[in-house]
Amino acid sequence: MEILRPTVLSKLDHVHTNMQITSISYSSKSKTDLIPITAVHRYFLVVNAIAGSYAAGSLFYSVAAGRSFKHDAALVLSILDLIILALLFSANGAAAAVGLIGRDGNSHVQWRKVCDVFDGYCHHMAAALVLSLMGCFAFLWLALLAVLGLRKK
Repeated sequence: MEILRPTVLSKLDHVHTNMQITSISYSSKSKTDLIPITAVHRYFLVVNAIAGSYAAGSLFYSVAAGRSFKHDAALVLSILDLIILALLFSANGAAAAVGLIGRDGNSHVQWRKVCDVFDGYCHHMAAALVLSLMGCFAFLWLALLAVLGLRKK
């Protein structure tokens, strides 16, 4: 808003000196329009979407295969489970690191705190991170159960 004041004042001065009546429209962006979506946020979103799609696909395959589920297929699914799990934990770690910088700032590189300004956004990102971590630990538990099931076969 501070940037637009000289422009608006110069327009008003221009209107006054030319003795014309003109309507001046003024619009400002809301705070949510100014939030930068970083590569980390995209990575977090894409990895969670991939993990959700993979979980739905592997569940469908497991149910469709039923009792005829082969040992090799179970091994492949277990390896894919571990790969997805590694991606999920890396995305959560990256999002948590950027969230901490947003909350606390970094005085060494003169990055200021942004959660004071965008507190709603920071709360939503923290909630998404907590839910994703809960999903990660559930996925870890299921992957461990699958590996233990392979051991029994």
